[in-house]
Amino acid sequence: MNEQYAHKITNLGFGGDKTQNVIWRLENGEFPVGINPEYAVVMIGTNNGDKPESTAAGIGKILKIIHTQSPLTKIILMSLLPRGSGSNDNTTKRNNSINNIIKNYNRNLNIQYVDIGQYYINNNGQLRNELFSDKLHLTEEGYVIWKNKLLEIISD
Repeated sequence: MNEQYAHKITNLGFGGDKTQNVIWRLENGEFPVGINPEYAVVMIGTNNGDKPESTAAGIGKILKIIHTQSPLTKIILMSLLPRGSGSNDNTTKRNNSINNIIKNYNRNLNIQYVDIGQYYINNNGQLRNELFSDKLHLTEEGYVIWKNKLLEIISD
């Protein structure tokens, strides 16, 4: 991330996290009252194995906690990315189901939903392999796409 923006963003995710891990940390001091970042970037749920509705409910709880703790923070809710083989992969279909729920989360909570999934799939619906190290985790090139989209948003 460009250094001039590093102080504006709080990233709440860690590799391997599930929504319940983030909820626990938020409820146990990870995001204390008074921290008040300008932005919180949330991308969570691909590691959950639950039904899309359950995962989306966990994401909703995360957003409410952040908003309650810091009502002026602008929350950037990132779509879950495709994974596996691409558009026809069951995990991608599940992630898309979650995205279809979370994209409608309340904008009154300072939530901006951002879908970047289309940048990671080629015209044939396959994962762009150069953007993933293992069909799940992004390569440096994959992170550049994400970073550039975030910079567009926070530069406004």
